[in-house]
Amino acid sequence: MRRFLSLVMASGLAVTPMVWAAEQHDHHSSVDQASAKKVVHRAGGSILHDRMMEEVKRQQDFMGTKGGYSTGADSHMLQQGVLLVAEDSAKVTVAGGQRCPANVPVKEYHVSAINIEITLSRFLDYFPGYMYVLRDDLDKARAEEAANKAARDTENDPGAVSNGLQGDVIQPLVIRANQGDCLKLTLHNDLADEATNLVINGSSMVVAATGKPATPSNSETTVAAGKQQSFEWYIKPDTQEGARFFRSHASREQFNQGLIGMLVVEPNGSRYLSPFDGKSMASGWEAM
Repeated sequence: MRRFLSLVMASGLAVTPMVWAAEQHDHHSSVDQASAKKVVHRAGGSILHDRMMEEVKRQQDFMGTKGGYSTGADSHMLQQGVLLVAEDSAKVTVAGGQRCPANVPVKEYHVSAINIEITLSRFLDYFPGYMYVLRDDLDKARAEEAANKAARDTENDPGAVSNGLQGDVIQPLVIRANQGDCLKLTLHNDLADEATNLVINGSSMVVAATGKPATPSNSETTVAAGKQQSFEWYIKPDTQEGARFFRSHASREQFNQGLIGMLVVEPNGSRYLSPFDGKSMASGWEAM
């Protein structure tokens, strides 16, 4: 009798977990089925794919108008991917950044974005491109452009292109500011019928009028043709020294064809002197 009762109790203990597990399975199944009914499936993948293909076609059509370099530029463009920005700018929000304190040194630059023929070497190979240039150097840039153009029709004339771009205005813009400075930069868009911008990588630059970050996703960063926008960046005293790359994010063509440059953060109190005459210089890669 005792053996019989032991077997019954053991059987009950074995069966109970199985029954409980089955009940739990049924419960979870019903919950999963109910949850599945609430899932909303959207064709997000196909929408993004269509937008990507439309953008690729737009860029290919644009590059096809650029002449002899269009094949190489088109191949490069396809390797870089496509930036899918929000169709509705109201959906993109940015928070406020830090403004410059009133009692810090100021480094101020007025920069123009221009269309210009960029001569690549003393063999006078060139392409129609873009460039950032200090407004004070605009006349010098146009004079170099004219000299290079005239030199193409003259034998053994290197034009205005020096060895190593020493002192040449037609080159990527390099500007400087020190740790602890307030960088004030005004971008003047002198391009022909194109909006543009200037975004400094690794910076905390803000739009001066609103204090919002000067990022590609902030529409206030982009400047329409013929307009200008002012920015500022308080470079804190403990900011890492070194070069910050800047570029146009308005279009791939502007970036690929010349709208690039460098902001160099120098130690507090630094001066930037020309290696040619020892005088202060506002821009250029060869400052000492």
